[in-house]
Amino acid sequence: MKKKKGFTILEAIVIAVILAVAALFSIPVFFTPEKQKQEATVRANVSIAASAAASGFAVKTGANAERIAEAVIIKLNNTTKNPIEKDEDAYFLNSSPVKGAVVLIPDNEEKLIKIKGYGETPDEPLLTKIIRAPDDYQYTKDGM
Repeated sequence: MKKKKGFTILEAIVIAVILAVAALFSIPVFFTPEKQKQEATVRANVSIAASAAASGFAVKTGANAERIAEAVIIKLNNTTKNPIEKDEDAYFLNSSPVKGAVVLIPDNEEKLIKIKGYGETPDEPLLTKIIRAPDDYQYTKDGM
């Protein structure tokens, strides 16, 4: 008996189906509109700022909300750029919103930091998170 080399029709069809299914799952990644990618980045930046602010309250015992927000902004602006306005910073303190920006609004009295992320329209935030200090958190006299 001779051995046949190559694929049978059935094997070729199975391979084609597997490749087609893989292509269906990968196409949306390459064709997601730029606006959706930018908004997803802004949402991620808000979450990163929220984590950093929560860590600030945990680590910087005695620092007030404004000092923690300032430290978060300085740290994150060193590594992150605005996804929409490429020449602008990504993070701001108590600022009027810029497209693609994340604004941190500290409230020392309430011991919280409100974090808002803005997309293409800076009139309304895409996402807002509020990070509160622990109930027993105390500021030192100078807030540092």
